[in-house]
Amino acid sequence: MDSTLSLRGDQLNRAFPFHVWVDEDLHIRSMGSSLWALGLGDRLNQRLDGLFDIKRPQRHATMKDWLQHGHGLCTLVSKDEKRLQLRGSPEWMDDGSMLLVVAPVVTSMADMQGKGLKLKDFAAHDAAGELLLLGRTMALSADDAMRMAAKSKARLAQIEAMLELCDAGVAYFDADERLRYQNKVLNGLMCFMPGEALGLSLTQFEDRLVGLLSPAETQRNPITELLIAEGAGQNDAVMELRRERPCYAVVQVSLRRSDDGGHVVFIRDVTRETETERMKSDFLSSAAHELRTPMSSILGYAELLLHRPMSEERRTEAMSIVLRQSQLMMRIVTELLDLARIEARQGRDMERKPTPLKRLLEQIAQSQLEAGVSHPLSLPAECPDALLLIDEIKAVQAVSEVLDNARQYSEPGQPVALSIAAADDQWLTLEIRDRGIGMTPEEVSRVCERFWRADPSRHNPGTGLGMSLCKEIIDLQGGWMEIDSEPGQGTRVRLSLPVVTVAAIGGPPWTIIQPSPLRRCPLGRPSPAVTVPSSPVC
Repeated sequence: MDSTLSLRGDQLNRAFPFHVWVDEDLHIRSMGSSLWALGLGDRLNQRLDGLFDIKRPQRHATMKDWLQHGHGLCTLVSKDEKRLQLRGSPEWMDDGSMLLVVAPVVTSMADMQGKGLKLKDFAAHDAAGELLLLGRTMALSADDAMRMAAKSKARLAQIEAMLELCDAGVAYFDADERLRYQNKVLNGLMCFMPGEALGLSLTQFEDRLVGLLSPAETQRNPITELLIAEGAGQNDAVMELRRERPCYAVVQVSLRRSDDGGHVVFIRDVTRETETERMKSDFLSSAAHELRTPMSSILGYAELLLHRPMSEERRTEAMSIVLRQSQLMMRIVTELLDLARIEARQGRDMERKPTPLKRLLEQIAQSQLEAGVSHPLSLPAECPDALLLIDEIKAVQAVSEVLDNARQYSEPGQPVALSIAAADDQWLTLEIRDRGIGMTPEEVSRVCERFWRADPSRHNPGTGLGMSLCKEIIDLQGGWMEIDSEPGQGTRVRLSLPVVTVAAIGGPPWTIIQPSPLRRCPLGRPSPAVTVPSSPVC
């Protein structure tokens, strides 16, 4: 430094610790103390563009170029490994030299430390610490905002996923009563194409809903009525409507006000629940009626036996009736419990294992003999070398239910035949044929209804649950039931069961089991014979 500048050197360094002073030929004559501390001070007398890459001004080869640039922004980048960027403006001295009043560009404390700088290297008036701290705070705030935005986005995606999985249709209307969101379930219930409903007003939405209702309910205004109820404090109000288009359905509509002044409309398809409740009510009514009939007989004859004298013959007859009706009640309760257990367990308690067909037929024959067969029953004398994948006990129960049914609706002495209708490497079909009263196609469709009977006069004893129980058992065994029936011609029931192996069928067709004179089972199966196509109808 010359003597004139040295008089002001301390003051200049304190004010501009990163300054660079060059002469008319752009050779460096002096630089600030902070640049000296970075090791750049030993480069004096070099040209400015030898020590720094000059980004601005673009033309900088001569002092004339700098004078043309004027006091505008200038940018220098050191050519060492630190690549320190300096930014400021030029000032011209009286002797024609130039003073570059610059300061380093740092974006963070880590950036500053990476360039070998400290806070004390900056001039006090630069407030570098405060600016870096502010920048750090702003960066942290920006990071927090981005994390919160990401969390909000993820949360929104989770909510949308849950709404899409919801079994109810959901529609959100903003404070201006415009539809802003609806899930796929609502699109299905309201027959909207994706995105079609966005922007609809609450009134237009209500008109669309009313247009889908049955004629008896088109005069209703469900959304308006729910808004009135909500205004009256009835926030749990729900309306049940019958939708007719595009297909019949029972829907429940409810409405809630959101915190932002909008409304959320919920629409649920409750057709299945409604039908289940109806069936439950019908079932309880039927069960109560079926139990009441034998109970009335038991009560009546019990009172007679208790209060009225009668001959020994009459007393024996009355006690026999009480016994039969008690057995009937016990059979109804047992079969109801069997049905309930099968439906609740869904076959989990069935022990399906390979069972020889011959052993199954022997068990069926034995069960019929023990029950006291009142009709000739023919069984195949020889059978395929087949292994059925079944629960043996349940399979015997299912076939026995059908055989009991066949006898119940056949005249005394009429034969009932059990044969093998078909067999291959996957399925074996047992066929039970009778020559009983038969059924019309309309009656066929009700065969598996609980407590339904082909003979409404109830002359034939039974529970009305046999065919329902049989179907449940066959279905859970992995098979199916087919039924053919014609009024006055009898009924043919086919039960198809899965097999493990099958050999060719051969041998004489029938072995006859004659009626047993020992005893007769008082309980038959009240299901009719049935007509079925090539697929199950129950």
